Amino acid sequence: MGVIIRQGFRNSLGLYLGVFLGAINTLFISTFFLSSEELAISRLLIENSLVISAFAHLGAPHILDRFFARFKKNETQNNGLLVYLLMFPHIGMILVLTVYFIFKQDINLYFVQKSPDFVPFLWLSLPMAYLWSIFVILEAHLRSYKSTFFPTILRESVFRIFNILTIIVYGLKLINFQTFLLLQVVSIIAILLFLIGYVKKNNVLFLDIKNIHIDKDLRNETIRFGSIVIFGGLGASLILFIDRNIIAHKIGTQAAAIFIISTYLSSIIEIPTKAVKQISMPFLSEYFIKSDFVNIENLYKKASVNFFLLAGFMFIIVFFNIGDVLSILPKSEIYKEGKWIVIIITGGKCLEIALGLNNELIAFSKYYKFNTYLILIMMVLIIALNYLLIPIYGVLGSAIATAIITIFSSVTRLIYVKAKFNFENNEARFLYMTFLIVFVFILALFLNFIHFDNRIMMVVYMIFKSVLLFIIFVYFCYRFKFSVELNAFVSQLILNLKKLKGI
Repeated sequence: MGVIIRQGFRNSLGLYLGVFLGAINTLFISTFFLSSEELAISRLLIENSLVISAFAHLGAPHILDRFFARFKKNETQNNGLLVYLLMFPHIGMILVLTVYFIFKQDINLYFVQKSPDFVPFLWLSLPMAYLWSIFVILEAHLRSYKSTFFPTILRESVFRIFNILTIIVYGLKLINFQTFLLLQVVSIIAILLFLIGYVKKNNVLFLDIKNIHIDKDLRNETIRFGSIVIFGGLGASLILFIDRNIIAHKIGTQAAAIFIISTYLSSIIEIPTKAVKQISMPFLSEYFIKSDFVNIENLYKKASVNFFLLAGFMFIIVFFNIGDVLSILPKSEIYKEGKWIVIIITGGKCLEIALGLNNELIAFSKYYKFNTYLILIMMVLIIALNYLLIPIYGVLGSAIATAIITIFSSVTRLIYVKAKFNFENNEARFLYMTFLIVFVFILALFLNFIHFDNRIMMVVYMIFKSVLLFIIFVYFCYRFKFSVELNAFVSQLILNLKKLKGI
């Protein structure tokens, strides 16, 4: 877990740089230079491209994550695994294009009544999807070599820098809106070329088709696995992004923009755990191949403790700051409607994080099909709940639907893992950690009685109370030794400060 925490911390830096740039872009640059309708269109195109790419790559990144250890032979360039899997998105995109042209008129009609300005640009999601498909395969390839930092920087930071520049250029009226959207495609091409260059520089760009030596049984196994997880990946992407399409269809692009901004804010809490989960994947894959259940259980238990603490603290920070954050945005009169959307979705996400590595554990085990079946059920439920709740509660109904599905899936996976693996956790420790989270929440209530009308003072006070709560939270975690990793990190930090003071 120590190696995973260190690399996860490094990834977190890259992800948080992306979050910072994303926050500047999504919350200030985009809301200032783009109308709510333009913001919704540009984001919907990118998000829909991610949904399409989840099908177009035909499960290739997941095959790499799961089977790489069985292909890992440097003298034969891993038996040509990379070039073999890069064939997948080309087949997938042919299928996607066929479906698109058959149903093009129906797709246009779906949006034309409430979001007519979105219809002329729908096709742009297709080239974006193809580029993302190649990107995620190369990213998974590097992840198999336990190299995750550079693709994270490209995806989370460099792409956002390009996006910020194109928005500013459009905001200064130097280009029209169509050119701005085309430049988004160019931005994905740019980061993909950077990634290809990095893979080549590290001497792992194995593209010689003559090196494909995959025995029939293993090839059939990868195809069976890919054909199953592809529906899980597509379902997972639909769960993430189908709601804003339904909102655009039912209410309009302005409502979709409010929901997009709100879900972006709620997604920030996932950054640290996402970094740790990424670097955990190759370790879990190796442990399962070796049937090393001692290390699997050890990793699972440690992740459960750290994720539980992190989720509790992040919910407190979001709950007590979100109103102020929304009030300082450009066009805040529009976006402040998203306060309870953020809180509701964040609550569901925090529970999902707090319950640990259940999803990843199932994905790398022999029970991986369960994830696919669960995701397909979730996909049907999220669509049904959105159509049921949006007419009653508006945009808030979509947030409620998301929270319900998140909680349902998290609890279901926890029960399944308990039944199949029977890992034991220290229940008393989790009870004490819950008491700490409740204590800090109550303390935050008292700090939240102070309000400022001045925006600068509001930001300063948000930072002050967040840092104060963080120090108190970490102190009690350290004092009661909830997390071995946190205690080791804090102890090393104290030792370094003492050495620095001695100098």
